[in-house]
Amino acid sequence: MIGAYAHQALRARGEPSDLVQVGTSARALFVLDALPAKKGPLESRRTAFDTAAAAWPGGSAALLRAMAAADRHETERVLGPLGLMP
Repeated sequence: MIGAYAHQALRARGEPSDLVQVGTSARALFVLDALPAKKGPLESRRTAFDTAAAAWPGGSAALLRAMAAADRHETERVLGPLGLMP
């Protein structure tokens, strides 16, 4: 997970970072952690997920599988109310 945060921090500073060195589960957890939690309207959570899925290799289904494999409980808590579970 730390690798995903480091990658994003380097990108934000305009420095090079090789995403290939960050594991899929770490990247999926980073995305999951960045989604709006149970607070706020479901539409904002869905929009945030759709935006992240558009940039994920394999799209939304692949992102959902990666999130659920990394942390099924948190994925269910955040995305279950949207009907999004693999």
